[in-house]
Amino acid sequence: MVAAFMNGLMLSPYAASKAAVEALGRPLRVELAPFGASATVAYFGWVDTEMVRQGLDREQGGKRMQELLPKFFFKRIQVEEAGAALVHGIEERAPRVFAPRWWRYVSALRGILNPIFDRRMERDARVAGALRQAEADVKARSAA
Repeated sequence: MVAAFMNGLMLSPYAASKAAVEALGRPLRVELAPFGASATVAYFGWVDTEMVRQGLDREQGGKRMQELLPKFFFKRIQVEEAGAALVHGIEERAPRVFAPRWWRYVSALRGILNPIFDRRMERDARVAGALRQAEADVKARSAA
C-alpha cells in the first residue's frame, strides 16, 4: 500500500486505489473512536506473491520500472512478515502498520520527497522512453 504515497510509474489506477484506502482509513478511525473501535491502514512494500513475481519479474513493464526507480523501492517482504505486522498492528490498535518498517520514514517525509521524486521522473528521458514503449506495447497488443 506504499503506492498510496510513492509514485509507482505505470501503476496509476493501482496507486489511486491505495490512496483511496488510505483516505478512507483516516476519517474512519475518527468516526469509530466514540464506539471503541478503530481502523488500521497497512502500508506494505512489495509482498512476495505470485502476482508480484508475475508483474515485476516477467512483465516488461515491471522490468522497466525496476530499471528506472530506486532499488529500495523493490525490496520484497514475505507474506508471513506482512501478516505478522498486520496482526501486531491490530493488537496494538495502531492507526498505521508499515512493513518493512523503514517505509514509515518515507511516508513521514512524503511532502518533501514526493515533489522531488516526481520532478526527477518528469525530466528523466529514460522514464519518458519507458512510458512511450509501454504505450506502444499496449497498442500492439490491442491491434493483434
